[in-house]
Amino acid sequence: MKTKEIILNKDQISQEGLNDALEKLAELAEDNFIPKWQSYDTTGKEVIQSLEKYYLDLHEGEVENPGEVVMDIIVDLVYTNELRQELDYVKIYLRRREGKNNEFR
Repeated sequence: MKTKEIILNKDQISQEGLNDALEKLAELAEDNFIPKWQSYDTTGKEVIQSLEKYYLDLHEGEVENPGEVVMDIIVDLVYTNELRQELDYVKIYLRRREGKNNEFR
């Protein structure tokens, strides 16, 4: 599995870090950097001190009929301290499955 990282710095994010990551993923799809997607599932979440880690599957179809998973994503919300009151940055891991038509440039 190949992985590419994208970092959203403090000046690029609000305190709604997951929404910021989803907006960035939508932009990347519009720019044909990742496959087009219309919905997502959160398949897991971990909280470790000043880190919230979300595991997402991006789907080709809408919520009612999501269809195939086009890409696996991990989103790290990194906070300034363990109280998780202020976001420091957001890191997005784009994960391409081998043998799938879900390339990124």
